This record gives sequence, structure tokens and C-alpha cells, in this order.
Amino acid sequence: MKKNNTDKVFSKKLISNFSSSLNQDKRLYKEDIALSIAYTKALVKINILTSKEQRSIERALKSISNEIKNKKFNWKPELEDIHMNIESRLHDLVGSFAGKIHTGKSRNDQIATIERMYVKNSIHDLANKIEILQKEIVLKADNHLDYVMPSYTHLQRAQPILLSHQLMAYYEMLQRDKSRLNNCYEIADELILGSGAVAGSFYKLDRNFLAKELGFKKINSNSIDGVSDRDFIIEFLSSISISMMHLSRISEELIIWCSEEFDFIKLSDDVVTTSSMMPQKRNPDFLELIRGKFGGILGNFISLLVTMKSLPFSYNRDMQEDKKPL
Repeated sequence: MKKNNTDKVFSKKLISNFSSSLNQDKRLYKEDIALSIAYTKALVKINILTSKEQRSIERALKSISNEIKNKKFNWKPELEDIHMNIESRLHDLVGSFAGKIHTGKSRNDQIATIERMYVKNSIHDLANKIEILQKEIVLKADNHLDYVMPSYTHLQRAQPILLSHQLMAYYEMLQRDKSRLNNCYEIADELILGSGAVAGSFYKLDRNFLAKELGFKKINSNSIDGVSDRDFIIEFLSSISISMMHLSRISEELIIWCSEEFDFIKLSDDVVTTSSMMPQKRNPDFLELIRGKFGGILGNFISLLVTMKSLPFSYNRDMQEDKKPL
């Protein structure tokens, strides 16, 4: 007599919810769709798709992108991840030949590639924001060239300095942050697509074409390393942690400066709050929140390090957890 192969405790829905990465995957939709469009073009080159099928799939994928952007996409948690959700919707729009887009491609090289694309896009965005902050710092320094203030060591008064000198110290910290991000970009700028599940693809994909289409300068040389590598995310999180530490230090200094005991600066009303019991107070909440958020950023970095430290080559499901800290 066969035993019933079900478990009343571990229901299918519970397991599906536990296994799903959809809530973290959703923000990768632009990269995932861009990869799929490029891949369909590569499939035309090896006669897996016809040009007509490719154009149909590309139009449908762009339509799906608009649905997601406009919050009209029907996400299905039971499909577990973004790849299956998009492919399911694509099948609805174009029919059975939608399944061809997975020919010669694995989830392993797909996710490794779109995460690199996401990191590169994020670095570009963060570097631009750092430059905006640096410009504001230079402007403040330029407007306070003749303001003299004490410098400090051990939080004790040391030598007299110009305020502009102190402000430009912040600029230099941010400049190093930008350099680290640029280094992270170079590390992430490597195409993994074509590595397959672990030992490459059975199809003669034009990886140089794919690299050009997806904006990668380099192509990985070892498929095992390609699908198992998450160093580029760890490097990125490390750089962000250092940047956030710098912002925390700057915030701490400004908090001290705006205290009544120092009274060096007065913060804008937009970034302070008062007290319900002591309405005369001007609490630097905004700066305190910047300082407080460093712990969460550092925790993300440590989290992924701990996830990766004992994993054998190559891909393991543990690596799904890289999306939360990212």
C-alpha cells in the first residue's frame, strides 16, 4: 500500500512561499527583460528563432515591461520568481514559441548576468548622487573661504583651520567612495550569459554579440566560476558600507556642531523636528537617521559574506538569498 506523499504541516503553499524570491526579484525586471530581448536576437543568429518570432517576442517583452512599470502586471507568487512570471506572461501573449527563449540558457547564467547588470546600473546611479553631493560641498566651501574655526583631535580643540578646509575633507572621503564604486563596476562588467547551468551551453551562441547588446566589456572564461561568483555583489556591498560609514561620520560631526554646546551651525527647519514636551528643541532627526542606517547597510554586507562562505561550487539555492542584501 502506497503512503500518501503529502505533509499536513509542510503544505505546498507554505513551501512555495518559503522558496519564493519574487518579492526581491521584482526590481530586476528591467535587466531580465533586456537580457531576454538580447538573447532572442542571438537565437535568430543560430536559427532557433525566426526573425518574425523574434520581433513578436520583443514586442511582447516590451509590453510586459510597461505592464510592470505601470503596476498592471499580474504577479503570481506560485511561480516563485521573476523569470517564470515573465515567461508565463510571454506565453500568454505570443503562444508556444515563447518557450524557445530558454533554449541553451539556464536560470544560473541568467540570474548571474542580470544581477551584474543591476549592480552596474546601481553604481552609475550612486556615483551620480555622490557627484551631486560633492558639488554642494565645493559650493559651501567656496562660500566660506574666510570662516575660521577650531580643528579637533580627541574631540579637544587643536589648531585653527578654515571651514572650507574641513568641508573639503568630506569631499575627499566621497572621492574615495567614487573610486571604489568605479572598481566595483569594472569587476561586475563581465558577461556570464552562455555559461549555462555550470558547464557551458550546447549551442554556439555568439557571446561577443551578447556582450555588446547588454553593454559588457568582457566575457567570463570559466563557466563554473561564472555561475557561482557573487564577489561582485560583495564588493559592491562593501563599497556601499564604507560610503555609509562616511555619511555616518559626517552626520555625527554635524550633529555635534549644531548642538547648543558647540553652536557652530544652524540646520534648516526641513531637517529638524521639535519635541512634544519641549517645543523649543531643534532635534537633528534627519542626520541621526543617516547615522542609524549604517548598521543595516553593514548587516547586508555581512549577511552575504556568511551566506557564501561555505558553499561548494557551483550554484546552490542558498545564493537566492543574495537579492535581499542587494
